[in-house]
Amino acid sequence: PTAPTRCCRSPRSACGAGGTAPVATIARQPATGPPDRRRHRTRCSRPAYQFGLSQQHLAADENLRNFPLDNASQQELARLLATLRREGRQQSGLDPVLVPPNKAVAYDVARMVAEELRWKVAGWKIAAIKAEMQQALRTESPIYGRVFAGQVKASPQHVVYADLCSPIPEAEYMACLGDDLPPRAVPYSVEEVTEAVASLHPGLELAECRFVHDEHFPPLEAILADGAGGSMIVHGPAIENWRERDIAVQQVELRCNGKPRRQGTAADALDHPMVPLTWLANELSRTGIGMKAGQMISTGTLPGMLAPKPGQTFVGDFGQFGAVTATYE
Repeated sequence: PTAPTRCCRSPRSACGAGGTAPVATIARQPATGPPDRRRHRTRCSRPAYQFGLSQQHLAADENLRNFPLDNASQQELARLLATLRREGRQQSGLDPVLVPPNKAVAYDVARMVAEELRWKVAGWKIAAIKAEMQQALRTESPIYGRVFAGQVKASPQHVVYADLCSPIPEAEYMACLGDDLPPRAVPYSVEEVTEAVASLHPGLELAECRFVHDEHFPPLEAILADGAGGSMIVHGPAIENWRERDIAVQQVELRCNGKPRRQGTAADALDHPMVPLTWLANELSRTGIGMKAGQMISTGTLPGMLAPKPGQTFVGDFGQFGAVTATYE
């Protein structure tokens, strides 16, 4: 697929995708010797851009990322992440030996996590569709994760803060598919994907992460293996005649306890919700997965992210298109 062209008022813009740029981590040992991942253990594996690391550090860590993660290690990581999800808990950091070396392996592990859980995939989440967010995550393409059965909810919702793992609420458009989008050789067009959408909704993604946000926070590939932070998505009623409405320019506001905290539009953040959805359709087609009718897809944050506290209520206000509410108790 080609890079997306900007189109603020219509979903008829190109679907974008690109290569990947690995998130660097600290490697305390020289990048020399045989390709043995266990020679490169380190306690701290936060993204390099958070530390301002030297090119020497980055080069050493890139050497580690070129080493394969064998199937046994992938299975070990998948079992760990599945256990953390089942038990609703986090851990600090990840042994670098288990960090996937690239996005392809990370997504393979995410698939293994789903198989380990044996939970139905009820939807998908998309993030980093635009260059600004990609730069922050040190990635050159959008990212995605699964949303499992029981995690697609209608607004309003009340969740227990203490039961969640580093929760983050994000206001996003949610697209519900009316038709399958199976794997195929020819890329999907925006028009085809738009036609496959049964309904479009205002929504809140209540993202979570199985890794504690501390000094040992692992690189992006570990987060992708964990489903890119995918958790609950909360949706409002379907937007009537959404194909004829000016979805892209509608101002969306994220409020906390009644106070405006973030604002944004699909035009600025996504171009249009159908652009990231088309990217995902083609990514899942290319990798032999596909999407199913009835799945709900969270298409990417519009006004940005906030870290909630217990007792706070968040409202995603989509103006004429409705509002969605979630309370952290």
